[in-house]
Amino acid sequence: MLRNLLFLCLLPAAVLAQPPAKIGPHALKDPDRYFRPDGIEALSDRAVGLLDKGQVGDLVTNYGILADFHLGAPALHWPRNGSDVQHYGFGVGLILVADGTVISSIYDPSSAALDFGWEAADGSAGTHYNATRTPANTAGDGVTPFLAFSDIRDTWPLVNGQPAWPGDFRLNLEDSLQGQVAGEFVSDRDVFAVVRDDYGLGLVLEQTAYTYGRPYAEDFFFVRCRLINQGTVGYDSCYIGSQADLRPDHYADDLINSWAMEPYDQTPSFFYKWDYNGVAQRIDSSHFDDLWTGPVARVGVGMVDTPNGLGVTSFHYYHDDNSPVEDAYFAALLANDAQAPLEGMDRYFHGADPAFDDPALWTQVDTDSMPGAKITFLFGSGPFSLAPGDSVDFALIFALGATEADLRDNVEMAYYMAKERAYQGSGPPALPALTAIPGDGRVTLVWDSRAEASVDVISGQADFEGYRLYKSADRGLTWGDPVTNFYGETVGWVPLAQFDLVDGVTGLDPAYGPAFPNANQWLGDDTGIQHFFADEDAVNGQEVWYCLTAYDRGVFDPGDPSLTEPSYENSIGASPYDVNVAVVTPGTAASNLQPGSGGPFVEVGGRVADGQLDLLVVDPAALLDHTYRITFNDPGDTVVVGSDTLVADTLTLNLEDLTAGTGWFTDALTGETFPYVNFPLSGDGQPVVNGFRLVVSNIAGAGLRTLGWTTVQGDSSTFDWWTGDRHPGNSSSYAEVIEGLDDWRVTVTADCVWAPVIAAGFGTEPEDSFRVPLQVERAVYETGGEWVDATPYLMISDLQLVFPGSPSVGPLGWDLTPGGLGYNPNANTGTLWPDLLILRDDGDDSTGSLIYLKTQNGPAEARPPSVGDVFTLETYKPFNGQLVYEFTTQGMADAPQGPDLSQIKVVPNPLIVSSGLESNPYESKVMFTHLPAPCDITIYTVSGNEVARLHHEGSGGEGFTFWDTRNHHGQNVAYGLYVYVVKTPSGATFTGKLMVIR
Repeated sequence: MLRNLLFLCLLPAAVLAQPPAKIGPHALKDPDRYFRPDGIEALSDRAVGLLDKGQVGDLVTNYGILADFHLGAPALHWPRNGSDVQHYGFGVGLILVADGTVISSIYDPSSAALDFGWEAADGSAGTHYNATRTPANTAGDGVTPFLAFSDIRDTWPLVNGQPAWPGDFRLNLEDSLQGQVAGEFVSDRDVFAVVRDDYGLGLVLEQTAYTYGRPYAEDFFFVRCRLINQGTVGYDSCYIGSQADLRPDHYADDLINSWAMEPYDQTPSFFYKWDYNGVAQRIDSSHFDDLWTGPVARVGVGMVDTPNGLGVTSFHYYHDDNSPVEDAYFAALLANDAQAPLEGMDRYFHGADPAFDDPALWTQVDTDSMPGAKITFLFGSGPFSLAPGDSVDFALIFALGATEADLRDNVEMAYYMAKERAYQGSGPPALPALTAIPGDGRVTLVWDSRAEASVDVISGQADFEGYRLYKSADRGLTWGDPVTNFYGETVGWVPLAQFDLVDGVTGLDPAYGPAFPNANQWLGDDTGIQHFFADEDAVNGQEVWYCLTAYDRGVFDPGDPSLTEPSYENSIGASPYDVNVAVVTPGTAASNLQPGSGGPFVEVGGRVADGQLDLLVVDPAALLDHTYRITFNDPGDTVVVGSDTLVADTLTLNLEDLTAGTGWFTDALTGETFPYVNFPLSGDGQPVVNGFRLVVSNIAGAGLRTLGWTTVQGDSSTFDWWTGDRHPGNSSSYAEVIEGLDDWRVTVTADCVWAPVIAAGFGTEPEDSFRVPLQVERAVYETGGEWVDATPYLMISDLQLVFPGSPSVGPLGWDLTPGGLGYNPNANTGTLWPDLLILRDDGDDSTGSLIYLKTQNGPAEARPPSVGDVFTLETYKPFNGQLVYEFTTQGMADAPQGPDLSQIKVVPNPLIVSSGLESNPYESKVMFTHLPAPCDITIYTVSGNEVARLHHEGSGGEGFTFWDTRNHHGQNVAYGLYVYVVKTPSGATFTGKLMVIR
């Protein structure tokens, strides 16, 4: 029933899915003002959260602002491929009234409302998010810190030097008594923050926002809060709410409405606005050079959870010019006090119900002749008490839709998820982490395997199916050729490469059809999974974006279409901050450096194995001059992982850095530091550490690699000896028996030994013995292949012991005579019931090595072996706990021959207006290639005047850099001929010429 409810609700929303594209800037508009003001120490803990996994994007803060275009972008940006000015959030903030004291954060320069009553909790930088700025945890302005994002570990605060998620994990839906599921999150990105009041009341908000990239949840997000009284004073009358300034467009012709979301709420709890004519307009064009195109959404906000289940208790709307700037108005409105002794209270109450304004009376807000009004509204819940140490929960939903029906479907889905599924829903596998290493005309891409262990939180199924790799040459605006749905609408992109499980799940998503128009996904061609791809079609100097997504196989039940689910895929990244997005610029390597290298693997004990063990150099510049050791854990072995003691379920691997004296490594993909212990042998899915990745795959258990006469004194014997089952499916035939890792050899001797004879399968004790001219030896695997005598343990099987005189079995006895005692002449049973040489390592067949060698010594004209002939059996050697490998890597080093400066070039040359390397039409740049690292480049006019100077460091081994064709003063240089001089630290120089044509 759950699946029926969940997916019947999402159908109309799926019809209106938008193609993914990069949205606008992810930054505050004046970061220096809000994050680096002199003398205001408290603001150093401020940070922002980016919600952009779905079609709607937003920037939340840890100081009370939930959406505000005046402050920063995105602010309810929708849809994802809309213009950068397409924002619907012009001011949404939290408001709390505690015994008459109002705490609110409102920023609206047009009404002079610049109140920040909520502030970042003291010590948030370092406690609630990472205090050290890196490109992965700082907004595009290079100043604004990011809050803790669930999918970007670099944003997490450090605990004992390790990233630690500061918020909650998702609730266990299978058994809520088990609480949270550690390490698993609610949405595609959970954003955590802690907010405090700025008046010393001791009130704190733990705030988590949820954003989704799934088709059924891509048009809404949640902000979930826990209000905690950490002070010593209790509060008897509290209200929590929000003021929302939402704009369908920039023209004051909006209408407003409210919904009671039954059966969850009996009073209105969701409030929305829409544009009167549905066409994007504005009174003037003074603010923006262009306006958005496409649908003008219906946009709303409401409460899906309220303190103590009170429900929403107040809703009031008013002209935007009358938005309160005094706290007393907020207190009166949330308490529904229409008689408060404040000026103009009639502007805030519309209709007979003092708690809920009548949306039909919108004309009272704006009485001019325009068809609509410039409306702002407020809603809230209360009163409730809050004693010291007490807490209450509440949550807001923000939702948009292209039509009223679309918005309604989105809101109903959101309420269902919030009320029934703890904000969770069926979704794609875990987000894979991607990294890209640029090369000369190529890019190497590697990723991790965590998506493959994902379990859907609703179905409980491990339904990972594959990966799709996308490429963008326009900074994330497009990601390949478009893919259309059932109705011909663009809903995605053709990937650069796709890898899927070999499981028979192939072709078009079987859910494809009018009921599921987004189910257009190609599920693969059983190519097999890999975690590495080399893009050989990369252009030097051109920035390229890659995005890797994981997808599941979906559910299709032709007998009950209501159970159908389309295949879910991670949302394509919107920015370089996403862990599944990599942005690189390929180019030449530094001419004075030789890349690092690694290997070979040396087995310390001299043993051999048939599993695959390779070293994939991912980043030559990150390799170290270190030696490493690989060991294995057999199933059942006790393994110490950090402070835990585990038992290996399967054969697992450990890696140790002998040079550094540690088994702890940092995963280059995720940034996580971990003990490289007890890792499954996952092919090329191992972690990337110190610039390399181990590729480790085992073979299936024991088996025979080769057998035959390996030493021949005379003519080679034509006796038929084998181990396999030549009559599979026949319950009477001898199955193949090969146990252990030892190799064997049987030598024909001049002297005979007594070998016990047994009827294999019919007895356990020898009944007789034969004299045989054989010596048996085994190469003991544990000692590295040392040959030892095993003749005392040789046994022979002869069925005549059980069936004497039977014409179906060979005669009693065993010899090396063609057609003799070791031959069964019966045409029907000769290879069904042959005699056996039973090769054993000791008297206990339940352990160790054991082989059944079937010996049909015939026919009569066969050539027998000669004395000294040797028959050898070599077994496969899977990886096992006895193996120890060591290998060494060499880091990047100076090339012995030094730099070859003659290879230095400038491309393009001549430069005609632009080079194709620019990221926007206002740029003009050229690239210097085959540079040494480091070096300095000086550009002169032909008359010798210095124009510009560049310093190329090349710390990552790259041998290229760019010049933007500007002089020291930032001006574009004039057309003409220029001379450049490249100089190394040793004083070596190279001189070249560059022509600029404007």
